[in-house]
Amino acid sequence: MQAFANIIDLSFDEAVDKTDTEVRLRGPLVWSIGDVVADASKAKPWISLPANGLLSLGVVKCEAVGIFVIENSDTFERICMRTALSDTWLLIWSKGYSSTGTVELLRSFSELPLTTWCDLDAHGIQIISNLTGRVGRFIRPVAMEPELFESGVKYHQEPDDQKDNHKLAERMAKTAIAELRPLAEAIVQAEGAGCEQESLSPEILPLLPTLLDGM
Repeated sequence: MQAFANIIDLSFDEAVDKTDTEVRLRGPLVWSIGDVVADASKAKPWISLPANGLLSLGVVKCEAVGIFVIENSDTFERICMRTALSDTWLLIWSKGYSSTGTVELLRSFSELPLTTWCDLDAHGIQIISNLTGRVGRFIRPVAMEPELFESGVKYHQEPDDQKDNHKLAERMAKTAIAELRPLAEAIVQAEGAGCEQESLSPEILPLLPTLLDGM
């Protein structure tokens, strides 16, 4: 995107009409255009809103203490349904590598702390490092310690996929944000293995309120 903007000497947003993207969320956020359009605290288990519309129309009032970004849809829904975190935190599904709309929404809440939980694998580490660079500020990972990875159930991979993930983990051990390099090293030692959020949910969900309070 930046290379394109440099070539035509115009910002990407000015040059291209972007298709709006949905953001799935739950928490203390109200979007109003005159009357209330959406109340993300009332939606069960979550509400899906247009990212560009949310930022360009009406008024957004968010009383969250912070934003918690979750990689997997099943884990996101479990947190919405089985915890009270959405009473105080704005929960957002990142949909893996976050869309531009999600990134712009996160940028708009510059006063709120950002934290995230992804799969304990090479791509989970890359997702967080990528998102940190795109948002332009620190995002604190939670429940992504090497000890959790080492004790967790590893998901099945085809040999070629695991080889690719091993190579990615080697790169992440050198280039990822500092907080995730120990996890990347553990994945390298495990030859590219990975743990999904779903397998860790029973252990981690009861601990999330305490982990996020530490933010």
